Amino acid sequence: DGFFCGFGGGAFEDGLCEPCVYPCRDFGLVGDDAVDCELRCRKPCFPGRSEANAGQPVCAEGSFCNFEDGPDGGFCESCGRHCRTADLTAPSTADCRHECAVSCDIASPCLTGSFCDYADADGKAGVCESCTDSCHQAGLGPEGAGDCEKRCMVMCDDANSCGDEAFCNYDYGNAGICETCYADPA
Repeated sequence: DGFFCGFGGGAFEDGLCEPCVYPCRDFGLVGDDAVDCELRCRKPCFPGRSEANAGQPVCAEGSFCNFEDGPDGGFCESCGRHCRTADLTAPSTADCRHECAVSCDIASPCLTGSFCDYADADGKAGVCESCTDSCHQAGLGPEGAGDCEKRCMVMCDDANSCGDEAFCNYDYGNAGICETCYADPA
């Protein structure tokens, strides 16, 4: 009914009704608050937004369908997330790009903190995506990877270090790009 029980991070008892927010994790909800929010506030979505699907719920402006239930649909998520993340399936990535895309090309570059993926067929235009730690591991073509490096990567050399928890990859001989250090999963 548009509300979930906010327990103030405590146990499932003595909570207050709060208006729904979604996705719940984007609002910093944890514990039982997040569980109840997920149960009561998730908005379902279904494939296709044509006349044939009239009457079925679709995602509001500024959100996309995550298709976590496969081709049968899923739940709406905020456009605030990166459309090229590992936890999105091909259909959810496509819907994210369709619903959340900001077009870009040489004449219309992306805002600070993002880059143009140049993923259109001719490689001369695309959509803006949030900066990522590794431009070459994001599944980008050469034009997109180049714009990502130019707009998102911090250059380094012997005189310009990367700081804590990062290293210089020295891909260009005496210079390189700062990359994040990751903990050994073992």
